[in-house]
Amino acid sequence: MERAKKLFTINDIRCVAIALTDTCNMRCSYCPHSLPDAFPKRIREAHFPHDLYLKILDYLPNLSGLEYVDLTEFNEFFLTPELATFYLPALKERNVDYMIATNGSIYPDNISYYATHNPKCLIVGLQTITEKQYHDTLRIKCLSFDNYIERVSKLVRYFYNHCKDTLISIEVSYNASIILNKVIGRSYNKEIASLKEQRSNIRSLIRLISQKTGIELYEGESACRRNINQLILAHSSDDRIIFGGKRFVDLVNFYNRKLTNDSPVCFSETTVFMMNGDIKACCTDYKNMTVFANIIGTSMKDIFQRFVSLVNTMRTRGAPFECCKHCLGYETYREKYAKAVHSFIK
Repeated sequence: MERAKKLFTINDIRCVAIALTDTCNMRCSYCPHSLPDAFPKRIREAHFPHDLYLKILDYLPNLSGLEYVDLTEFNEFFLTPELATFYLPALKERNVDYMIATNGSIYPDNISYYATHNPKCLIVGLQTITEKQYHDTLRIKCLSFDNYIERVSKLVRYFYNHCKDTLISIEVSYNASIILNKVIGRSYNKEIASLKEQRSNIRSLIRLISQKTGIELYEGESACRRNINQLILAHSSDDRIIFGGKRFVDLVNFYNRKLTNDSPVCFSETTVFMMNGDIKACCTDYKNMTVFANIIGTSMKDIFQRFVSLVNTMRTRGAPFECCKHCLGYETYREKYAKAVHSFIK
């Protein structure tokens, strides 16, 4: 197995995720919320404790490579109480950038706040392009597709006009295994469209959102993207709005992967602080099986030292968590490099 030449250090941490709330107003079939064994039923509107939140923020200056804080973890960001009166102002006081992820169905309270404290990135999890896709993937039932697109457009228009430093990434899902799913009769999420179908529908969607936002959008690639693996389907002329193609992952089989080699490694670089204080080593661990500490009664220095140690173990000997050995993100260095090269060429 190839070994990492450079050890991962605390200065290599680029993102820290904090789940501000554990609620969402949608139940989409491609989201872990739709899996009954993934999460307990979310019936309360809880939020991250203020004292623990400040405990994390006060330690962030020790992370010299930190680029932003991600305040979303399988939840709806704009359902968080006191966003513009406590959580975000606390970041602003410390000059820390942040990222928003939302399903786009909620126009936030105190939206004028974002004009004075721009997020680094606004991710709108649109995921579906047509009205049929919207209903087939079990989205919110009390909101029509037309009204949903109206709300998304209103949100995008505000951030585009008032947040000049914000990249607006509208995420559109596509199913890379749709033919296989149909052949074997798998019912789970075969309604997620193929990339070919999404490409054929993107033109009508950007025409609709262009009309509703008053912002001209164009089909095709862009020099700007949220991450190296993002496939761009459309964009604004100034690249401040992008439609990112997001490869659908079958959540039912996410942890059922058969190993293709004897020494897979993990490249997780984001630690996640959960609502109950638990801390996990992976932002895609929707079953919370990589929990390695709890913030209550544990020093921040110890928490990040443990995380750095875990990442180095993941990169050299493989992940210490049994669940990771069957995760779709578990791969060799060669596989990761080939994927990056393929994405760049594409």
